[in-house]
Amino acid sequence: MRPSYIILLGILALLLAVLGTRIRFRIKADADVRLTLEILFFKKQLFPKEEEHPDPKKFTKKGLERQIKRLRKKAEKQQKKKAEKAAKKQAKAEAKKAAAATDTKKKKMSVTEIIELVILLSRTLISNLSRRLHIDVKRLNIIVATGDAASTAVLYGTVSAAVASLTELLITCTRTKLPTPEHGGVYADFVGDSSSVDAELLFSMRVYQMFFTLVSIAYKYLKNQLTKSENK
Repeated sequence: MRPSYIILLGILALLLAVLGTRIRFRIKADADVRLTLEILFFKKQLFPKEEEHPDPKKFTKKGLERQIKRLRKKAEKQQKKKAEKAAKKQAKAEAKKAAAATDTKKKKMSVTEIIELVILLSRTLISNLSRRLHIDVKRLNIIVATGDAASTAVLYGTVSAAVASLTELLITCTRTKLPTPEHGGVYADFVGDSSSVDAELLFSMRVYQMFFTLVSIAYKYLKNQLTKSENK
């Protein structure tokens, strides 16, 4: 076999391997909910967005001196009253934002909020990628407990209805694998005082399927734009 044929076959094999690579969207829920994009060894958290780490160079002696010089030059260009007013307004906004962020971190999501967020993320993925999407529900275990028997019974009914809605949404895709009974269910704990969620959903499709999906979305968008222009 000629070397050129070997190179051509190698390129073709590599191309097929790339096109056959699976793109995965993993939803995990416990105390909170996370959506992660996974392609081979690459992982990127899509929801919630990862906090950006501050540049350590800005906090060195030289970095701080440069920042001070910039602030002084900026302040000199503005009137004193406007600068003070803007500084107070900015400080107040930052303090309010920091307080809100702290409250958000401290606030624990309820079991119903977690399920609703899982449904929202699942619906977003399915609405855009439904025809070619593979869904594997690894785990969906929910324990409902409030410390009060009557409240637990009411919450159990609410959570069961939410999980039923999620299941109904997932089975709209033909390639859906639901969890086995030991890895999926809603249970009422009339003795405990706190609910818990342990869920993991995996949405996946191959690279070539993603390509066809993007082409389909682009086609629908252009078709809608042409229809609008014709109606005008």
